[in-house]
Amino acid sequence: MAREWVESILVGSHLVDGQVAVLDEFETNYNGGAQKAIKQAYRDLCERYAELRNAPRQALDGQ
Repeated sequence: MAREWVESILVGSHLVDGQVAVLDEFETNYNGGAQKAIKQAYRDLCERYAELRNAPRQALDGQ
């Protein structure tokens, strides 16, 4: 059940502009033991996305 809830929050969220809203949602409505891990995983996901988004095209093509 928790997986489906987390998925419902993440699907359709914007990894650049929606970070605060998603993290607030986790903070407010999820009190499970994995809250910190989920929030950190989301931050890492957003950071990695930003890195890939800003990477030169050649680096993505492996050249």
